[in-house]
Amino acid sequence: MHFRAKNDQVALIPNEVWKNASFTSICVTVALSFAVLNSLDLMTSLYFQNIKHLSALEAAIRMVPSTVVGLALNILTGLVVNKIRANWLVALASLLSAGSPLLMALIQPEWPYWKCAFPAQILMPFSVDVLFTISLIVITDVFPNEKQAVAGAVFNTAGQLGNTMGLAAMQVISTRVTRQVRVNSAAQAIMEGYRATFWAMLTLLLICTIVGAAGLRHAGRVGSKHQ
Repeated sequence: MHFRAKNDQVALIPNEVWKNASFTSICVTVALSFAVLNSLDLMTSLYFQNIKHLSALEAAIRMVPSTVVGLALNILTGLVVNKIRANWLVALASLLSAGSPLLMALIQPEWPYWKCAFPAQILMPFSVDVLFTISLIVITDVFPNEKQAVAGAVFNTAGQLGNTMGLAAMQVISTRVTRQVRVNSAAQAIMEGYRATFWAMLTLLLICTIVGAAGLRHAGRVGSKHQ
């Protein structure tokens, strides 16, 4: 990319887009958030089916709260995004979402749904939904019109890359721990594999919190009308 830009040739992704700290930060945070969200969805569903022995339909019903909260968050974020600094919004949302894998890592199979699984579902979508809304506004704020399409494409690619890499990494962690752990039953081994992935997801969201708070500190309040 540097060679093509230096020789006045068209670069698919100009390196200059990465010079903007806010844009680089939202790409990193969205990759981490997507890696966690989709993996958390999968592992939670598998927990309900393989550990709690629920049907796929029953597992899906127990995951509905995250969808409802996600829809509400998209509306609420649009209302407050120009009133609160972007870095604090992203950091707070990521920190709240970190509570979801934390609860699932601590959960015990004999506990009722409402004790840990339900609040975990409530907290799950905060990071992705808040971050996605803020990121799209940041892109329109920091790039001129002719570069917004490229920046948006890179942003979406970062999210999909995080999704793919996250799912692959979590499945590797789960499988490896399940095979190596020494417990009394297969169900316990599977559960330990799930716990390991939940702890890994918690780590990713804490990193996301730090990157969002530091990387977006110069973004200020996004979405305000510029004269």
